[in-house]
Amino acid sequence: MMSRLPLTIAALFLGAVPISSHAATILFDFSGGDIAFGANLGVGSAVTTNDFSGSGVTVSNWTAASPSREIGIAGGQVRAKKSGDTDTHQFTITIPDSVTIELTSISFDYGNFGPDTTPANFLVSSDVIGEGYTNNPATHASGTFSGNVVMGLSGFTGLTDRTITFIFEDSADGNNSSESMYTFIDNVTLTGTVIPEPSAALLGCFGSLLLLRRRR
Repeated sequence: MMSRLPLTIAALFLGAVPISSHAATILFDFSGGDIAFGANLGVGSAVTTNDFSGSGVTVSNWTAASPSREIGIAGGQVRAKKSGDTDTHQFTITIPDSVTIELTSISFDYGNFGPDTTPANFLVSSDVIGEGYTNNPATHASGTFSGNVVMGLSGFTGLTDRTITFIFEDSADGNNSSESMYTFIDNVTLTGTVIPEPSAALLGCFGSLLLLRRRR
């Protein structure tokens, strides 16, 4: 019996060495209910999918900054009146120290609705400095048009124990207060990979060893 113990210990350590990484997605599809223009966008706009959650990564509600009176949610879209200003909205992810995150991309659908065909500009940025992230504008000038923007996040590697805010800005020329002329974004998707810390696997291994000793 005693001779088997070293083999058992070796097997446990070998089983703990490979760290199981997995792809994950955060999605806002704004299907949780409509919010009228002028209301607080932070209410009722929770994340739709968070595959990172099992690793302890949390996601804030989608919130509006300025000017919130020109932003609402309808038809499963975040809509902003084409009133000649810049509307800012955002969400935040918080990563614990128990995992490392590698972000891959962020994407969203965009559009411009109504008879006013002035260009609508969409800009996405982050509050992270020095991570190699580049602002990416997408512009179109069509009465009823939508497209998709995918931006790589190759600079977002080795992320742990930190909070990151992704900021969306949309703007359009004009002075329209009508709710029938607006820009919109939808299906905001953040993708990446979860890499558990090696210490988590080692703790599991030591727990198994202690259990084995107590049984003996």
